[in-house]
Amino acid sequence: MTKEEAWIIFESWQKYMEFADKFSKLMLTVPESFLPYPYDTLEEALNIIAKDYFDSGDAERSKIIQSTMASYLFSVKSDDEAITQMKKTIDLIEQNPELKKKILKSLKDCQESWIKSRNK
Repeated sequence: MTKEEAWIIFESWQKYMEFADKFSKLMLTVPESFLPYPYDTLEEALNIIAKDYFDSGDAERSKIIQSTMASYLFSVKSDDEAITQMKKTIDLIEQNPELKKKILKSLKDCQESWIKSRNK
């Protein structure tokens, strides 16, 4: 994969981050088919971009990319596994009103954070 191809994929990954972040606030596992590109393609592209940032002296941005991979790529499950886990998680949230209240607040905070990030 070329750097140019990797950058195109990385831009899709950045847009995907908002969706993945909200899924994580719900404590849900992302199904593999929700990814903007196949898992292996994303991993390769993100490693290329992280290395490019690191090599250009921006170790912090490289580390951020690696962190998003750990949080939002390496935790992806097959569609079947993810759906099964989603049901269990949603049932747990519904059975615990305090947990549900905290999650709903977290989702609202997440929305506000994404709005602020777009207005910078």
